[in-house]
Amino acid sequence: MLDNELFTLIFWVALGMVCVGLTVRFFMKPQMLRRLVNKQAGELIESELRFKILFDKAPIGIAELDTQSGAFIRVNPKLSEEIKQSMVGKGTTFNIYFKTVAQVLAS
Repeated sequence: MLDNELFTLIFWVALGMVCVGLTVRFFMKPQMLRRLVNKQAGELIESELRFKILFDKAPIGIAELDTQSGAFIRVNPKLSEEIKQSMVGKGTTFNIYFKTVAQVLAS
């Protein structure tokens, strides 16, 4: 009889520990997910900031183009300066270059 009571006690204690473990895990899950989301959001912001710095400070002209229309979405300051200089009449190199880019995008 003692063995049966001891077994029952051990069973209920073990079951209680499992239930407590699952309950803690269930309630901790939102906190863990929140921490993960915050970490990933921070990494994304850091990555976007690095890209923005590279884009804005690049020693060459960079443009983001719409692949369907070829329209400019965004240009960096260096390319903006190059566009201004080409419009003043310093040459047609700029126009030839973008015709080539448009042909590459079209193919």
